[in-house]
This record gives sequence, structure tokens and C-alpha cells, in this order.
Amino acid sequence: MHCAINSLDANVLTILVAYSRKAVGMCQYVYGNGDWVLPLNEFSKEGVLEEKVRSTKKQEHAIRAYLEKRIPEIRQDAYQPMQRLKKLLEGTGK
Repeated sequence: MHCAINSLDANVLTILVAYSRKAVGMCQYVYGNGDWVLPLNEFSKEGVLEEKVRSTKKQEHAIRAYLEKRIPEIRQDAYQPMQRLKKLLEGTGK
């Protein structure tokens, strides 16, 4: 998961390999769909990963453009709890 987060932060097209529901949720959060998640039990099936990579490459420009827009929004989301905590600690409330 951490490698996927780092690659997404660098606007790298990322296929998340899901060994838990976290990857499914992360894919939905980042991409808005589950297209780029691959369940671990399907990972070793013949041709599944290759097809997912081919599909990603076919849509590379659209996915990159989407990530370039989406990643700054995600960064803002990540900072909101820290900003709220800072305000609470400073005594300014909300």
C-alpha cells in the first residue's frame, strides 16, 4: 500500500494489488472506480496482470491527466486533519 501511495503521489499510473479491502478503498478514493485494483488471488492467474497493464497503457494519457488533477486534491485532503488540529491546539476552535 505504501509503495502504491508513493507512486500515485508522483503521478505514476498505479495498479493496486489488493491483499485487503484497503487497496480497494484506496483505488476508489484515488481513481473514483475499481478499475485499477487487482485482487491478490487473481494476480497469479495467467494473463490477468498483463491485461490490466495493457488496459492501463491504452488509457495512459487520460489517467495521467486525471492524476495530475486529482493528486493535489488528495494532498489537500491529507492536510485538513492537521490544519484542524492546529486550530484546536491554538484555541481557535473550528
